[in-house]
Amino acid sequence: MLLSQFKKEDLKNLSVEEKTRLLFDTVYDDDGGKAPVGIVLGCSYVPYMEERINGAVELYKSGRIDKLMPTGSVIADLLPEKRITEAEYMAEEMIKLGVKKEDIILENNATTTIENMICSQLEINRYYGNGTTCDVFIVSSPLHLRRSKMIADLYMPKNIKKHLYPCPTDRHGKDNWMNFPESIDQVNDEITMMWVMVATGQADDIEF
Repeated sequence: MLLSQFKKEDLKNLSVEEKTRLLFDTVYDDDGGKAPVGIVLGCSYVPYMEERINGAVELYKSGRIDKLMPTGSVIADLLPEKRITEAEYMAEEMIKLGVKKEDIILENNATTTIENMICSQLEINRYYGNGTTCDVFIVSSPLHLRRSKMIADLYMPKNIKKHLYPCPTDRHGKDNWMNFPESIDQVNDEITMMWVMVATGQADDIEF
């Protein structure tokens, strides 16, 4: 089956098996890959961000990345008493878990996944020098990674290898998303946004 064969309004009626294939079949850690930078995607809900923080720190401590780049701007309902960005919050937690402050590159401006990729590439250029390209890890919840990779392929230089690091999770993964109403909603949203990218020519069609 091809994603383009479906109407947008029919996507939510795909079976659990079809949605799982579509969203998770290409999402896996590439077994020992290394890169200078791990881009850690923020989100507006702190408990979900915690799994991304923990996954990023695990990757860092394994020696497979040199720098962590938490990315995300201020969200109105994120820790309103502190008014810090998603990136700053993640950085604080990473340091508590043993990441060296000098190994964190902040990206404080992105408000969407598209902006995560564009703004992170700008920060890579600023940190390493304009025109620099380097391989990256994209660190996020498993259900978010296939679309994130599609966006990275669209907006980041083609010669950059984008490794994926699906964070350990008890509610956003291949084997458990279907057990939680909010994860079901997120899966449906991710698939719909992927369909839009295919329908508008931003990404190649997807067979599943």
